[in-house]
Amino acid sequence: MTTRKADRRRATDSATIESRAVEAFAGIRVCCLFGGGALRRIHLGGDISADLSAIPLVEMPQAMKTAFEQYFNGSTRNVALEPPLYCGTTFERRVWQALTAIPRGETWSYGRLAGHLGLPAGGGARAASARAASARAVGSALRKNPFPLVYPCHRVIMSDGKLGGFSCGIEIKRRLLQLENINNED
Repeated sequence: MTTRKADRRRATDSATIESRAVEAFAGIRVCCLFGGGALRRIHLGGDISADLSAIPLVEMPQAMKTAFEQYFNGSTRNVALEPPLYCGTTFERRVWQALTAIPRGETWSYGRLAGHLGLPAGGGARAASARAASARAVGSALRKNPFPLVYPCHRVIMSDGKLGGFSCGIEIKRRLLQLENINNED
């Protein structure tokens, strides 16, 4: 099986969600979904799919709860959890891992993150098109990040200073940035 096919298969392989744990930290609801004995996804904010409300609720493991508490009280730069690498393509996992280089209290543009990854940059019209494509590819990978806060995609904004998108909603992104003392009026 080629690497690309294996990547696609890994991206679509997902264990059935068997349980969920929900806690609130600094007024933000954190829902962790578990399946196959592993953390499968973190969702921030209010609404989750109606189908998930039928999934059994369990207590959040203490180590996980502590990791979230440390992030929300400002004593760590990211949520210190080691999520499984069961999902995403090689490129997506590379982008997610690169997010950990962004210091707490700072934002980077999609283009800067692309540059950090060594994606096309340079001068001229053709290079500008390549830079824009790189920034879009990074944005696409961020949209699929199943572990926000572990891989802090909320710290990536548009080059013009606007917030851009966030899988858990723009209001949650704004609140996380404010929690990190980043004032962005979008």
